[in-house]
Amino acid sequence: NPATARALGLADGEPVNVAGEGGTTLYDLVVRIDEHVAEGAVALLDGVVRAPLNALGRAPAVRLEKVLVTA
Repeated sequence: NPATARALGLADGEPVNVAGEGGTTLYDLVVRIDEHVAEGAVALLDGVVRAPLNALGRAPAVRLEKVLVTA
């Protein structure tokens, strides 16, 4: 959601880490902003090999961490 992305300081195409409540983190996922996702929510696509959602368990909430890219 565009409003959620703005509130989190995220832009389309930026890398993020997604952390579940159980301590598992999926690293370097790419932000895609979609107005069809409810405000305050994120959508994670299932079936991405490098981001197996089942690794997050049954987490009702996740934490997004902006990845700092250095040159």
